[in-house]
Amino acid sequence: MLTDITSSSFSALHFLLFFFFTVLSVTPNSAEAASLNLQEDKVIQKFKDETARLEAETAAINAQKAKVDAEIALIKAQTGTVSDSGYKGEASLVTDAGKAEAMMLGAVALNKIADKFAAQLKKDLPSAKTFLLYSDKLPDFHALALFNIRYEALKQQAKQEAEKGEKRDVANDESGRSVKSAPFLPVIGKVGSTLDFTKNLLSFFKTDYSFSPVDISLDNAMLLNALALSVRKEYIASRSVKVELPELYDVDLCLPGQKVTDQLQDIIGWAAVDTKDKACSQEARDFLTKLTTPDDKYHTILADVVRQAAIKQKLEVQNTVMILLQPTKLSGTTYTKKNILSSLGANPFHVMGGAIASYTAFDGPTGAVVSSMLFPWHGGYHSVSEVQKIVNSDMESGYSQ
Repeated sequence: MLTDITSSSFSALHFLLFFFFTVLSVTPNSAEAASLNLQEDKVIQKFKDETARLEAETAAINAQKAKVDAEIALIKAQTGTVSDSGYKGEASLVTDAGKAEAMMLGAVALNKIADKFAAQLKKDLPSAKTFLLYSDKLPDFHALALFNIRYEALKQQAKQEAEKGEKRDVANDESGRSVKSAPFLPVIGKVGSTLDFTKNLLSFFKTDYSFSPVDISLDNAMLLNALALSVRKEYIASRSVKVELPELYDVDLCLPGQKVTDQLQDIIGWAAVDTKDKACSQEARDFLTKLTTPDDKYHTILADVVRQAAIKQKLEVQNTVMILLQPTKLSGTTYTKKNILSSLGANPFHVMGGAIASYTAFDGPTGAVVSSMLFPWHGGYHSVSEVQKIVNSDMESGYSQ
């Protein structure tokens, strides 16, 4: 019994000693506790000081705001209220905005391209004497070719008709009676077959043909005029150089050449001959009727024949160059730019104009390609308020050369 009590007492004592030492090991002493309390007081005081400072600044701001509000109220009381103007400094664009400016910049681009073309032509063809400028397509000699074929057929037919007439006269003199000549229809059929064959053959080279006037688009006419001026400036030392625009005007094309005139006189003569069979004269009359009958636009095939013959005659002269200007593309784009400057009144609207063009030069007598170039020109983006200065200054410098 005593042993149990003693054992229990020992265990309790052992527990108390363990608890005491444990508490002593984690509990700070008085010096450390004082230090911790001091640091805590400093943090709290600093927080209180910062709060007081912010409250003071807030009070000062509120006081300043109240002062400004009072001044605004005083100004409103003295001047009255001003309503919003409704203007926000924005640029509103409508359809085709900037189109005129882009066209002007595009015209500048065309002049630049024309100058490049002229410089290249002078480099490649220093001895050229005459330039025939065309846009979009070359001159067509189809009507002239068919005219010559038909003329040669009639010429042969008239020759055979004349020979038959001579034989008839001889037969009548010898026998005193008329000798019936062989039918002329096989010859006519042969000529017709030749014409059909030739027409079909030419169709492989000319898929379509009409006798309507050539329409020059605005862009192509602009480039034609620009190149005509640039070529003359480039060849200024060669006073004898000629630049012609047959699509627009050529007085020589109004009169037939000597060869066409002689051919027409022959056809008229054949049409007037009165023979027994009358085959040749009828063919000639039909041909003249077809040549001179106008269409609904008062245009005749004979006019095309004369025109094409005159052009062909020009091209046969040495040092004559025919230039084809491919379709020109004028393009323009616009954009708006908004930033702090535009909000203060700077123009936010910008426009660009540019062009792409090409040419091919052919030697007149041979048809060989003697020069060519493809050239694009980007005019850059400019504020619409700058377009006038750019366009006018470029034109003045260009014409002063």
